[in-house]
Amino acid sequence: MRIDRARALVIAVVIATAGYLAWTSASNDAHAALLAQWSPERAAAEATKDIQAGSIKIYLHGSFTAYEVGVERSQASLIAGLPREEAGVGCVIPYMDVFEAQKDYATRYNKAIVAYLSGKK
Repeated sequence: MRIDRARALVIAVVIATAGYLAWTSASNDAHAALLAQWSPERAAAEATKDIQAGSIKIYLHGSFTAYEVGVERSQASLIAGLPREEAGVGCVIPYMDVFEAQKDYATRYNKAIVAYLSGKK
């Protein structure tokens, strides 16, 4: 059986479209999961949990230069010995809204930790 060019083209377009739709669906699911992971409510809950467990840390955020968001220079001595974790660090930013959510998350977490340490001393 011989398939003419027009029919072959239609088949190729259908296959490519199906592949694209499957890829974007998976990509959208991953994007939604990332946004949920970095929700502001989770930042407060994580800070509370870490304080109670005695395992506090400070989040870094930024592209070319990562820094401790939400921490003033005058508070640097409070966090000097704490371990650091990354929240939105890197030069390649696939989703800008996730990058901003990571900054908000890190800021809220760090402010909660600094407030705790300020009251403790």
